[in-house]
Amino acid sequence: MIAVDWGGSSLRAYRLSDQGTILERRVSAAGVFESSSRPFERALEALIGDWLAAGDASVVMSGMIGSRRGWIEVPYRACPARLDDLAAGRREVRWGGRRAWIIPGLACRSATGAPDVMRGEETQVVGALGELPDPAVICLPGTHTKWVDYTGGTIRGFRTAPTGEIYRLLAEQSSLVGAPATGPVDPVWFAAGLARSDEAGGLLQHLFGVRAAQMTGDLAEDQAASFLSGVLIGHDVREEARPEQPVHLLGDPALTDLYRIALDRRDVRCVLLDPDAAAYGLFALSRAIEAAA
Repeated sequence: MIAVDWGGSSLRAYRLSDQGTILERRVSAAGVFESSSRPFERALEALIGDWLAAGDASVVMSGMIGSRRGWIEVPYRACPARLDDLAAGRREVRWGGRRAWIIPGLACRSATGAPDVMRGEETQVVGALGELPDPAVICLPGTHTKWVDYTGGTIRGFRTAPTGEIYRLLAEQSSLVGAPATGPVDPVWFAAGLARSDEAGGLLQHLFGVRAAQMTGDLAEDQAASFLSGVLIGHDVREEARPEQPVHLLGDPALTDLYRIALDRRDVRCVLLDPDAAAYGLFALSRAIEAAA
C-alpha cells in the first residue's frame, strides 16, 4: 500500500509491504499550501505515479490534504477517538481511474470549552501505539506543536501551541531578530533562552527582551534566533511538563531534540518515538478500512 502524509508545506509518501515494512520513501515540497500543488492529483502522480502504475492501488492519506484548502474537506472526528473512529470518518477521492482515502483530523474542547483541532498528528499517534505505555503524553513539535493525552487505545484530548509558526514569523518578519537564522540552533544561546522563559515577566516581555538585549549589546544579532527559539520552546514546555509524567516525543529529530533539551532541564523523562510513525499509522488505518469494507 501507499501511505501519504500530506502537510501544508511538504508531501511525504511511503511504499509499504503487505506486512507494513517501509520499502521506499519520497519527499516533495508540494505541500497543500503551495499553489504549484494544484491540481492535487497532478502533484501526487508526479511523486508516486510509477508506484501506482506498478499496481500499488491502495492509497491512504492524512494531513492538511483533508482540510478546507486541501483536495476535499474531511470533517473532524470528536475526541475521545480510537483508530476505528478515524477509519470510519474517511472520505474518498478519485482521479483518472484511481482512488484514495483521506483520513479525518480530530477536534476536542478544553475543560473551559475552548476548541482545538489537529490534522495529521492523529495518524502519527496511531502509528506509535505499539511504543506507548498506558496512559501516555505525546508531544509532537512542529509549526503547531501538539500535546496529546492517550489512554486505553484512545486519544482523549490534546492542546496546541503554535510555537513553530510564531518563531518563524518573529525570526523572519519582525523587528525582534536583527539577522536571519542560518544553520543549526546555537546550544548556548538556546539554553539562555530556556533560562529566560523561567524568569518573571511573562512571554510578551520575554519576547521584546530579545530585541532589547541586541540593542544593549547583551546579545549579538546572529545569536538572537537561537535565543528566541529557547524562549518560545521554554514557555511551551513550562506550561505542559510535569516531572512525574514522561513525555513521548514524536516528529522531526532536529525539533524533538530541542524539546528533549527543554524537558531534560525540568527533569522530565523523554522517550523518542519513530519519526516514520505516520506511515505505520496509515498502514494500520488501511487495514481497518479493508476490514470494514
